[in-house]
Amino acid sequence: MPRLAMLIVACAVLLRGDVARAAIIALNDPSLPASADGFNLTRDTLSGLEWLDVDITLGRSFDDLIGNDGSNEFVSGGDFEGFRHATRLELAGTGSVLAVDGLIENFGLENYVFSAGAYGPARSFLSYLGCLGSCASYGYIMGIYVSELDPLDPGWGMIEALPSQGLHFGSVQIVPGNTLVSQPINGSSSLSGHFLVRAVPEPGTGLLLGAGLVIIAARRSRR
Repeated sequence: MPRLAMLIVACAVLLRGDVARAAIIALNDPSLPASADGFNLTRDTLSGLEWLDVDITLGRSFDDLIGNDGSNEFVSGGDFEGFRHATRLELAGTGSVLAVDGLIENFGLENYVFSAGAYGPARSFLSYLGCLGSCASYGYIMGIYVSELDPLDPGWGMIEALPSQGLHFGSVQIVPGNTLVSQPINGSSSLSGHFLVRAVPEPGTGLLLGAGLVIIAARRSRR
């Protein structure tokens, strides 16, 4: 099974200080398209979601992925089987510790941030989800998400890290679909990808069986 061959980075990054701390883990699933850095997935243990690197879907239109062109890429046999578009809440969160933690919040960023303090978290976000531009200095990623109420209503989010007047700034923009006037959602774009997620896959049956045999063998040895 390809998923059993998934590679996991040895050290996860613990990003929040509350009780349910989020570990962000870089993974590589060889059954999915390759990413430039060798790790094409980011697992957020707080939400239980895996995020596909945004740069993998560059140049793919919204209509292309959801099947308006005749082939749905999220169903069996599609390019991104088992994935779907993330919602705004899953991407950005609610800004409240008592509500939904989005991926951006779990990286220590908030909506509409533009500050020197956001530079480090923005850089970290790009190192996991992908980076465009001159990434050694200025880098960004822009991707499409959907509304919680309407999965056919796309908006876009952008995270960027840039030097400005001698200081390094991080920036977050989350734009709803109803204000989306300039981004080429239904046309191909080399500048925007998609925030795609899937639930963390269950362990393979082979792994479960193996674990069961180990337990049985241990109990017999005790006897």
